[in-house]
This record gives sequence, C-alpha cells and structure tokens, in this order.
Amino acid sequence: MAVYAVVLGNPGSGGIYAPEFLPTALRGMHRWNVPGLATDLLKSVVYVDRRSTRWPLTGLLLWAVLGASGLLTAALFRSRRADSAGATR
Repeated sequence: MAVYAVVLGNPGSGGIYAPEFLPTALRGMHRWNVPGLATDLLKSVVYVDRRSTRWPLTGLLLWAVLGASGLLTAALFRSRRADSAGATR
C-alpha cells in the first residue's frame, strides 16, 4: 500500500518570508499552519510586547489538542479492531 503526502505550508509558512510577501492563498495558510504560528509566537516574544502572543498560543494549543485527540481516537479504534479480530478467531 502506497501512502502519499502533500506538504503544504513549509515554503509558505512565513518562517522565511513575511506573510505580506506571500501569495494570498499562502498568506491565509500562514495564520493556521503550525510553522507560521510558531514563527509568529517567536516574533511576538522577541520583537513585540508579549500581549500579541494570544493568537499564536491559542492556535498552537488547538493543534496540540486536535493532534492528541486524533491520536487517542486512532489508538482506541485500533485496540477495538484488534480485540474483535482476536475474538473471531
């Protein structure tokens, strides 16, 4: 089984280029992509007052919660599938 992955956002994440210099589609992706959020958080802490860290921290926390819930859900379904396969044998 082949698995293909499309990497979106590494060139357009804003880590190298400011979002103002990106095309419109990538500019919107910068606001929701993890590398873009991390870059914004770092810039906010280092160069700007820390009050502007609210959205990057919220976005990264949202990604962490979604990732953890997806991982736990997949583990739950996998264990149920393994239990049902063992019961039918």
